[in-house]
Amino acid sequence: MTSEPPHPLPQSTVQAAGQAASDVVQGLKQQPMLLALVVLNAIAIIVAVWFLRGLQEQARAQTDRIMSIVEKCVNAP
Repeated sequence: MTSEPPHPLPQSTVQAAGQAASDVVQGLKQQPMLLALVVLNAIAIIVAVWFLRGLQEQARAQTDRIMSIVEKCVNAP
């Protein structure tokens, strides 16, 4: 016993992507808690990237300071 798909089968990759996006939007409309979870995850990723970028800048500044001190020590008579 086979059942027909709810939508006609896509003819191209663009149509398949559009159909998948449409299905995702419909699913998120039906479950607002899932949408909230997706939004919270996106916010968490943005905050993590911002935090890691700050750590990277601090590490780079510290490395530059250390390298300047080492250079002064090496070039000292």
